Parts: sequence; structure tokens; C-alpha cells
Amino acid sequence: MTIDEEKQQLRATIRRLSAQLPFRYREAADRAIARHLLALPEYRSAGAVFCFVSAGREIDTRPILEQTLADGKMLCVPLCVADGIMELRAIRDLKELFPGAYGILEPPADSPALSPDQIDLAVIPCVTCSRAITTASWPTTGARRFCCAGSGCCARRSPSASTTIPSPGC
Repeated sequence: MTIDEEKQQLRATIRRLSAQLPFRYREAADRAIARHLLALPEYRSAGAVFCFVSAGREIDTRPILEQTLADGKMLCVPLCVADGIMELRAIRDLKELFPGAYGILEPPADSPALSPDQIDLAVIPCVTCSRAITTASWPTTGARRFCCAGSGCCARRSPSASTTIPSPGC
């Protein structure tokens, strides 16, 4: 079995197990992840934060999005522009988001675009991860710090650097 096949098998197992978690457990875990992430020094010192907008069984990122805006930080969310390709777009209010590609809430196409090197912290969706992640896993990217917290395609265009920080998703 190749490494890619092993990863696919692990993702399928994690998704199956995750689907079996009770709703109350998931709610409590979502709150704990948000609380932990928002307390990180990397979040507190960030001026610009990229965060995915949760959908389906991903962790609920709304508290993270809301607090980022409330803290006066620049909030950047993904805009899917083609299959598996996204751009980083700044928003000032969650009311700007509307159902876009795959039914996921997205910013308008005319929202300000940012480059990855303008992002100080990125909350990246994933299915599973270790307690510490290095950005060497994300070769196509450019910010200073990131956290892993859900599942999705943001890895294809997410900020990176050579920093390792605890993953609040684990």
C-alpha cells in the first residue's frame, strides 16, 4: 500500500469514527477548540487571520470568525474560484458571506484579495493531525503560523512558514 493509499484509508476511518460522536460531545469539543485557539499567543499577536468557514461535520469556526472580527484583526476566508483552487479574501462582517461553491459560505468575488504572505495565522481544515504540525507539510503556501482544525481543501492555498505550533484540533 502506498503512503497516499494509507492516508486515504486513515481519513476514511477517522471520518467514520467522527460521524459516530454524540452531538453534545461535538459541541463541547468545538467550544474547547475555539477557546484554545483564541488563547494561543500566535492568535493574540496576529494582525491578519485566515480561517476556513465551517460546513457539515467540520468544527464550528463561527466563534473563531466572530472573535477575530471583534478583536479588530483582519479576517480572511477562502473563496473557491475553481475546482480545488481558492483565493484568500478579506471580510469585515460575517453577513458578507453567502452560499458559494459546494454550498459553503464564501465572501463575494469583489472582496479584497490577500496574498499568503499577508497572513499571520491560518486556521486550516484537516481530517486528522498530530499535536504539532510543521508547515513543511504545506509546500504551496507563505504565512508565519497556522493551526489545523477541520477538513477541506484549504491546504492547496494556505499560509505557511517553518513554524511549529500546537494544533487545537487534536
